[in-house]
Amino acid sequence: MDDKMSVSLLGSFMMEYNGEKILYHDYRSKQITKLLAYLILNRNKQVFNSTTAEIMFDDDDSNDPINALKALIYRVRNVLKKNFGNEKFILSSKGSYYWNPDIDVVVDVEEFAEMLKKAKYTDEENQHIYYEKASAFYKGRMLPMLAGDDNDRLYFSSTRSQTKGDELSGITGTKTADIFFSQKDEKGKWTKPQTIDTELNSAYDEGACAFSPDGRTMYLTQCS
Repeated sequence: MDDKMSVSLLGSFMMEYNGEKILYHDYRSKQITKLLAYLILNRNKQVFNSTTAEIMFDDDDSNDPINALKALIYRVRNVLKKNFGNEKFILSSKGSYYWNPDIDVVVDVEEFAEMLKKAKYTDEENQHIYYEKASAFYKGRMLPMLAGDDNDRLYFSSTRSQTKGDELSGITGTKTADIFFSQKDEKGKWTKPQTIDTELNSAYDEGACAFSPDGRTMYLTQCS
């Protein structure tokens, strides 16, 4: 197949294929979004249904997660079929559901990470080229609709005075950035930002962060 599918996970959710699009507000299901993102991001791995079901329904009281996963796969296939036609996007074999390897996918978060990697290993004179390309991909946090309406913690990158390290950037004239967080209190107001007091922050530049669909893993850039 000549056409590649384009998938956007940063700032929102969108799939584009053969001139047609699927947007989150077309179906408004966090579970469908979570499963699609999970299958696409793990398209080069074999993940057994037991693992997928555990991830998809970790906060669910379902007594039969495997059948719940089967029902969810059915819904996802219907969304894909309605918008993209009868191609088999999700296959199953040997106890696994997986993305069809014949359908090439370009994912913004992977392109974003690749540009940052290239910037890290290129000469300083050309680093800005890859940073600009990475910036074009970054539209916001990864899959924000999965955070839920009750999300009570905000993470962000800042060069405020509490950051680690004493050197100033030769480009911006400010200290290197660290990751900070603000917590929503009982009255619904955001607290004064605090630095994350772990090895996450360093004397180097910690850039904008994003989270995995299950909210358990943080991804960020670090530039020396």
